[in-house]
Amino acid sequence: MKGLIFVCHDTGHTDDDSVAAPDLDTWFDHVRGKGAYITAVRLHETDTATTVRRRGGERQVTDGPCTEAAEWVGGVAVLECADLDEAIDIAARNPMAWHGRLELRPAHSMDEALVRFADEMTRDPAR
Repeated sequence: MKGLIFVCHDTGHTDDDSVAAPDLDTWFDHVRGKGAYITAVRLHETDTATTVRRRGGERQVTDGPCTEAAEWVGGVAVLECADLDEAIDIAARNPMAWHGRLELRPAHSMDEALVRFADEMTRDPAR
């Protein structure tokens, strides 16, 4: 199952949560070691967002994210897992489980070029 982890920042964590969170490199080592890692993308903060939509045939462009909330998506990781249970186990080890929230979703479709690129990058991280 190919799935995505949406890494969501929120303000509900405590200092104790931050101290208890594992190192992100340890998480990457674990996921790569399982062969589950495909790729990940970190996003800039919401103040850099632009929202585009069409209404009544007109293009509307606004500064900012499409929703206003204390929580925001800060990145996404693409994984290959055996099932939802494995994806939950992987997400539960991510430091953002302590700092924010992780939303898991199965991929509806995925561009094979992305999968090939990610595979090449994980075989040769020096690229």
